[in-house]
Amino acid sequence: EVSGTLRIFHTASSTRDDILTRMRLRFAIYVSLLFAAAAWAQPVTVIRGGTVIDGTGAAPRAATVVIRGSKIEAVAANASAPADATVIDASGKTVVPGFFDLHTHLTAAPVTGVAADWGRAANAYLAAGVTTVNDFAEYSEMYSTMRALFDGFVQGPHVH
Repeated sequence: EVSGTLRIFHTASSTRDDILTRMRLRFAIYVSLLFAAAAWAQPVTVIRGGTVIDGTGAAPRAATVVIRGSKIEAVAANASAPADATVIDASGKTVVPGFFDLHTHLTAAPVTGVAADWGRAANAYLAAGVTTVNDFAEYSEMYSTMRALFDGFVQGPHVH
C-alpha cells in the first residue's frame, strides 16, 4: 500500500473509523453519479424548420432550436439533434422567445362575482406565449406562494 492513499475496500486491519470513512466516500461517489446521470438524462426537444426571431434585432432566419430540459442549448441552421429527442416540425411557422406581461393581476377575476382561477390564468398565459409575468397587485409575500404553486403543481409562467 502506498502511504497517504485512501483504501476503499475493507481489510482485516481496518478500524471502525476507516470503515465509516470508506462507506461515506462510496456513498458520496454513488450520489454524485446519480446526480450526473439525472442531469445528463434531461429530455431534449428539437424545433426544426421554423423561422426564428431571437429578439436580438437580427434578421429572422431558418434555424433549428435544441432545448435540453428547460434550457435552450443551441439555435443554429445545422444544429444536430440526439436520436432520442422529441422533434417538433415548425415548417411554415415562426419561433419566438417567450413574451413578458409587465402588468397583470393573476388573482383578479375577469368578471365581477366570479372567483379567480390562478391555474386557468397561468395556462392561458402559456398558451398565448407569455412565459413571464409581473403582478404588481399583490403584496410581496404572495409571490413565494404563487411561485410554489406554479413549481410542479400548476404549469404557468414565471411570476415576479
